[in-house]
Amino acid sequence: RGHRHPHPPPPRGDAAAVYENLTDPLQTMVVRPPLWVRASVADKLDGDRVLSVSGGELIDTVSFDQLEPGTEYTVSGVLVRQADGAATPVTASTTFTAAATSGSVELAYTVPTGYAGATLVSIPRLFLGTDTTVELLAADNDLNDPTQIVTVARVLPATGDALLSITAGLGVAVLILGCTLLLAAASQRGKPKTPA
Repeated sequence: RGHRHPHPPPPRGDAAAVYENLTDPLQTMVVRPPLWVRASVADKLDGDRVLSVSGGELIDTVSFDQLEPGTEYTVSGVLVRQADGAATPVTASTTFTAAATSGSVELAYTVPTGYAGATLVSIPRLFLGTDTTVELLAADNDLNDPTQIVTVARVLPATGDALLSITAGLGVAVLILGCTLLLAAASQRGKPKTPA
């Protein structure tokens, strides 16, 4: 003879017990939008996105959102070549304490000579604290975003026409100088001599 359980199990599909407390912090999970950073780079000298052939200083204004106020973060940036995404040795970094959920910080890049004709892209990365070897929180890796692209001017070779113009200009200058000297000498010869 089988043993009968005083409380038979509930039918399939029905819950045996339910705990519903919408204010219990142990049952509450907050889903926040992801952290993000956005780059906006410009030539410090004149505010455009074209550097002189000899290089210069770039300022990348890095906007951020969904940070924890009062927490320390580091934004580390690198300039990469747009053509192939290869990183250059040109880097910048700043550490800050977030005053609000959203805001911006500046990265200052110093671009040396040797990049004439290159198209460079600023890639900012956000880290927690000062250690940039830990987990990456956010990055702006878009190689085609015009706001994070800067072009370095090319060295323009002297063309045949330009050389011809320079040579012609020098020739005219020499001719004018020669004529001036001849006229001055002739006027000196035509003056009567003053008796002693």
